Amino acid sequence: MEDASRVRHRNSLLVLGQVRRIVMGFYYAWSDARKNKRQSTLKDFHNTMARHQHRDAWRLIKP
Repeated sequence: MEDASRVRHRNSLLVLGQVRRIVMGFYYAWSDARKNKRQSTLKDFHNTMARHQHRDAWRLIKP
């Protein structure tokens, strides 16, 4: 996927990489908290975040 990226500026690549790592961190925290591991796919994560307008992601990082 990263090979197909059309971003060419060094700073843009760094920011995009950081955003991807943050989102994957949200996904890993979300999937670890799930009881049913069969329904913990990345697609399920996207659907859950879209359905709840990303509030669930912020709940994962707020104390």
